[in-house]
Amino acid sequence: MIRVFVASICFWASASLVLAEAPLNQLTPEEVAEGWILLFDGETKFGWKAEFPTFEKSWIVENGILTCKTDAAFNHLRTNAVFSDFILKLDFRVNAKGNSGIFFRGGSKGVSFVGIKGITGYEAQVDDNDPRGLLYQTGGLYDVAPATKLIKGEDQWRSYEIIADGNHIVTKINGEVVCDTQQTKFHCGHIGLQQHNPGSKIEFKNIKLKPLGLKSIFNGKDLTGWKVVSRDPSAEKLQAAWVVKDGQIHVDVPAKEGVKSGGQGQLETEASYKDFIMQSDIRVNGKHFNSGIFFRSLPNTTWVGYESQIRNQWMEQRDRPIDYGTGGVYNLKPARKVTTDDNVYFKKTLLVAGNYIGVWLNGYQVTDYKDKRKPNPNPREGFYDGPGKIALQSHDPTTNLDFKNIQIVEFPADCN
Repeated sequence: MIRVFVASICFWASASLVLAEAPLNQLTPEEVAEGWILLFDGETKFGWKAEFPTFEKSWIVENGILTCKTDAAFNHLRTNAVFSDFILKLDFRVNAKGNSGIFFRGGSKGVSFVGIKGITGYEAQVDDNDPRGLLYQTGGLYDVAPATKLIKGEDQWRSYEIIADGNHIVTKINGEVVCDTQQTKFHCGHIGLQQHNPGSKIEFKNIKLKPLGLKSIFNGKDLTGWKVVSRDPSAEKLQAAWVVKDGQIHVDVPAKEGVKSGGQGQLETEASYKDFIMQSDIRVNGKHFNSGIFFRSLPNTTWVGYESQIRNQWMEQRDRPIDYGTGGVYNLKPARKVTTDDNVYFKKTLLVAGNYIGVWLNGYQVTDYKDKRKPNPNPREGFYDGPGKIALQSHDPTTNLDFKNIQIVEFPADCN
């Protein structure tokens, strides 16, 4: 009877442990608020591509796990986005005598992670058995900085954390620091996952990243650093009202007797930005209202730039956005899914580097786009690679939105 009772306790304890585990490939509300983004959605390779097309089908998603077929030769899967300063976390599992690696700050400007000129970027090593020692074993930066100890775990899930903050790089295995080094060679690039050789079985899950170095461009008190621009400031048109209250920028279009049209305009930054990561919290106060965040926008005019759309509306299903959907690049690329709702705040992460535009909503990537149009000084007409304003849009008389926690970090000049 005692054995049965003890067994029951063990069973329920195990069940409770399973229930308590964090959901696979998802962020907690706290992580969303802190600015974390998912690099792997657990279902697709959206946002990733094989470094060489011949290996695209070798990388597959199985039961929420990103892995490479074991018969594949040496190759890498990489993010389409680039990153500079960040915290990267993931869980990995490698088979006995398997070999892999996590690349970062490498492969930019069309260069491969590993080529005839050597390695570009850094490789956080995954190999418990390299006979050359800790400089080439799990936790160390391959051929750059050794791990201080080897935390083994073949055929077991382990956590990897990489902190890249300026020249300071730290790696952790299962939460324990195993490498802490200063490095100056590489500053920006893609995240990459390696399949080293046939027979290696490497698996990844819960791949998430938090950009570092973001600074506020809204002080929460007034519109210092911002400028109101109206499309038509005449008395015959309604005008958007931009005010600061409760630490947020609020915009609506006050009614005016006898006037029914107008309200078009924007609130633009005084500073200009080219390549950057921007995060902001946004709330649409109504049903399906239309707005957007413009970037690389030409100054002192309205809506002449790239536009990251704000419109929480879809047809029948969320993967059929209306008017490009929140997170889509207006006129260029619809969001793959409308994941946000009206009347509640959501966090938008906008990453712009060269001709690449990535958008995450509450940490989930909805846009992965490269502008391959011919160069043009007008972003509405072609690819524009110059600096411009960040602008919050007032779209029409129904406009009613709030913005807060607006932060940005620029990429190094040599990132693309």
